[in-house]
Amino acid sequence: MKNADIIVIGGGATGAATGLGLVRNNTGKVLLFDEKPGIHRVSRANFGLTTYMCKGLNDTAYADWSLRATHEWAGFAKQLEEESGICVDLSLNGGGEAFLGEEEMEIRIQQTRALKEMAKARGSEYPVSILDKYEFSQLMPKMKIGEQVVGGMFVQGAGHVNPLFLLRAMRKAFIDRGGEFIPGESVMEICPRQFGIVIKTNKREYSCKKLVVAAGHGSTRLMGALGVNLHLYPQRGQLLVTNRMPPLLPIPLLTVRQTAEGTFMIGVSNESAGHDVRVTVAVLKDQAKKGIAVFPMLARLKWVRSWAAVRVMTPDGSPLYDTIPGHDNIFVLAGHSAISLAPMHALYIAPWIISGIKPKEIKGFGLGRFNV
Repeated sequence: MKNADIIVIGGGATGAATGLGLVRNNTGKVLLFDEKPGIHRVSRANFGLTTYMCKGLNDTAYADWSLRATHEWAGFAKQLEEESGICVDLSLNGGGEAFLGEEEMEIRIQQTRALKEMAKARGSEYPVSILDKYEFSQLMPKMKIGEQVVGGMFVQGAGHVNPLFLLRAMRKAFIDRGGEFIPGESVMEICPRQFGIVIKTNKREYSCKKLVVAAGHGSTRLMGALGVNLHLYPQRGQLLVTNRMPPLLPIPLLTVRQTAEGTFMIGVSNESAGHDVRVTVAVLKDQAKKGIAVFPMLARLKWVRSWAAVRVMTPDGSPLYDTIPGHDNIFVLAGHSAISLAPMHALYIAPWIISGIKPKEIKGFGLGRFNV
């Protein structure tokens, strides 16, 4: 049996960021497991936004948590690039959303007003501006916007990152700092013991003092075997990618962004399709239609690839950070904003796991909130 101080199950964005935070704090031997290649690679199949836009309508703590993550991104990326030698293509020029019609614009105006009022009440901020069509167009002078666009939103401090490079950089920095990355092993069972925890994989057994479960939808199976319901559900999202173009779009929009390589990514769908990760022509056609409505020039580009992934969602949309009942050395991390929240997982969640002292900012993100 192989021994470790802390084991992290799940090598995606949440697990990798947390594992990196652990080894940065010299916590002893840390193992990071990444299951054998599968279909639910959401950390490799997302839009790559770093944003707080429209987060926290039902949870002011989540609104602040997301905003703080945006403020942490510049320093987090700089240190990560220095550690790993990998550029993660972070851009923090802001973000936005185009409104296709007056009704859509009015909904966002009301949501923005509510978020600003909630932020003010708690002594925080929500630095988002609603713009008319001309003001919005000035954010993207090289891109002509479509006739259906009536205005837009600008999200100060938001941005985007290359999620593939980010994941690679976090894993490399984790390894370079002494962590052990174990790919291709599936964790079959978690066995709490009196003086630690044993996990059984499809290849061998391991023991540890503390265990972090950040395996996305795989966490449901592992925790279910211990009698814990995580209340997670799947939500499918589809994306399509165009051929490369010169730099034209300086900020990412909610449904269209241009990557550092020049491709345009178009999305994003929110579908109740279980764990089905097939792309569908109807959804991709609808996304392309909306993208072209925002930027007519997209109609001239070629669609070169597409994919779907299954988000890890909680009932209220906020992340889940907690220990499980009766085992204060088993930590569960889950949620759908793993890219946006990566700095928080490395900088704040990892120290909580080490010390056992839960930060007041995340006390509302526990399992108990679902037991109503």
